[in-house]
Amino acid sequence: SVARHFFVVLRDRGRCSVPTAVPRSPSPVEILLERFDQHLRDARGLASSTRERHLRDLRPLLEGKYGDDAADPSAITVQEVRSWVVTRAATTSPRTVKQMASAIRTLVRFFVFQGWPVAHLATAVPMVQAHRLSGMPSSLSDEQLAQLMRSIDVSKPIGLRARAIVECAVSLGLRAGEIATLRISDVDWREGSVRLPRTKSRRAQVLPLLRAVGQALASYLKRGRPKSPNDRIFVRHYFPVGGLLQSKDVTSTVRRAIRRAGLRLPSSGAHALRHTVASRLVRAGVGMKDIADVMRHRSIDTTRIYAKVDWPRLAEVALPWPGTRML
Repeated sequence: SVARHFFVVLRDRGRCSVPTAVPRSPSPVEILLERFDQHLRDARGLASSTRERHLRDLRPLLEGKYGDDAADPSAITVQEVRSWVVTRAATTSPRTVKQMASAIRTLVRFFVFQGWPVAHLATAVPMVQAHRLSGMPSSLSDEQLAQLMRSIDVSKPIGLRARAIVECAVSLGLRAGEIATLRISDVDWREGSVRLPRTKSRRAQVLPLLRAVGQALASYLKRGRPKSPNDRIFVRHYFPVGGLLQSKDVTSTVRRAIRRAGLRLPSSGAHALRHTVASRLVRAGVGMKDIADVMRHRSIDTTRIYAKVDWPRLAEVALPWPGTRML
């Protein structure tokens, strides 16, 4: 980061020039993944965060398979497909492996859609058991949330951005991709609302602009946001300054904030803050249908995970059995 700042200072003072990028022809794998991404966006209508995750999972597999050679789908064998999943399963969680297996199946379907005779590869992908309702989602208690907010240094522009991002996630329940693509024109300051043009549910939605969110956004826009030609609220503060953020950048911002606060969570991404919204609603006695509406779930089955018994929290309020002592 020091080198980036030093370069910016020298560039602004005219002491160095911006190096001219040498045009490079994309590799066959990059061309294939670009076509795949366009298919996921235009034909499947998948969210940007889902497409990014698929590409992130598939890129090392395809680059390891083809290198700089032509990307021939018919050269992929059943043994390779199984090996990709089994190798990943040895080092990551079942949920992560399941996501990777889903990405491979989606890629195979794309190959078939393009006319390649590789339909047999879809059945070769191992089934991964990762039960959605097997554990409680990671969320912050009220004390942890207060600790997180106190740890953010809002005297710096990057801190103002982090505070605004955290408020969007923990107050409005926005996903990382929705935060990254939020535009200035999406906020109606007079009406006190935030419009999400297209969410994961594939329809536009309007949310109330809560006071804490509005104050955090206004502070960032007035005192923290670098000049940028685009309409995005949140932009890059390092080279290239003013560039667009991706969902992974929002997740990294939240993880850094949680780490600086000294909090230890099973999952420290932006979704932990989104889960916090639902968990607080459950503790307040809000019904599942209302929580599903707030979280903008397409199916109430997705919301059922919050209806599970949270044993650690239950132990805090449980009365002792008659005739026993609480340790």
